[in-house]
Parts: sequence; C-alpha cells; structure tokens
Amino acid sequence: MSNAILDYVDLVERPEFQDLPYKVETTAGGQIIMSPHLNIHSAFQRAIERKLETLMEEPGVALQEFAIQTEDGVKVPDVAWVTPEQLKQAKEIRITSEAPKICVEVKSKGNTTSEIDAKAQLYFAQGAEEVWACDLEGQMRFQIRNLGYRSRSQRCPNFPTTLDPFVI
Repeated sequence: MSNAILDYVDLVERPEFQDLPYKVETTAGGQIIMSPHLNIHSAFQRAIERKLETLMEEPGVALQEFAIQTEDGVKVPDVAWVTPEQLKQAKEIRITSEAPKICVEVKSKGNTTSEIDAKAQLYFAQGAEEVWACDLEGQMRFQIRNLGYRSRSQRCPNFPTTLDPFVI
C-alpha cells in the first residue's frame, strides 16, 4: 500500500474527521481538501443514487463517496456505479485504484466546470468509462471516455438529463 493511501486511511480514521458534513479528498502531495456541502447537494446525491439503481441494467450498486486513488491523490466521486466485484473488494481494500465504470460529481458553488473536467480525467485514467456532472439546477452532463460530452449516458441511456430531487 502506498504512503498516499496509508495517509488517507489514517486521515479518515482520526476521530476529529468523523461525522464531517462534507467529503475529504487529498492531492498527490497529501494536502487535505475539504468540500462543505449544502443540503441541496445531498439531495442530488441521493436522487442520482436512486435513479442509477432503478435504471441500470447491469449488475452493481450505486454508492456515495467511493474513494479512488488517482495520480493526484485520493478523489471521492459524489456517486459511483460499483460492480459486484468492486463491492466485494471494498471489504478488504479501503481505497481502490480502479475507478468505478460511472463516477458522478455534483457541482457545488465552489466547483468550476474545469475542476470537474480535471477530476474526470483522473477518473478516466483509473478506468472510469463515464463521468457525469450534475449542477445545482439538476442539469446532467455525460462525459464518455475518448468521446467527450454526449447528450445521454451510454451505460445508462434512460438516465434523465434533468433531475428534481425534491419531487418524491
């Protein structure tokens, strides 16, 4: 296990980092990045997770905040589509080096499109096939590895292009 992974595992196991209302990531140099979220962000995460589990035809589960070791530290997509094999490995492997096939980022007021695009490249380098972005108006953008942005997901073509997490 690399030092970066050990540092991240140590970080998330420290009592002062438990129950934070935001996700924690790191840079390649070990710098801690904390991203506080508003409730709307959590609502979009949940809506995306539930829609993915309803609409995906291939086996797997949608999980929030699945840690991935990248060349720029540990990154944590807001939602990820995890295969049964990755889910099984999650019991033993605290941080994966293989990105889930779909990684989703919910844009917050602090994110820029270029920051999300940079994360997408990190996820693609670790094996992701698609990286989705959802803005705070519920507009979805689907980026496909080696193809760029498309109007729909290839892995989950029935996923809506607009979400309203406040409609039950």
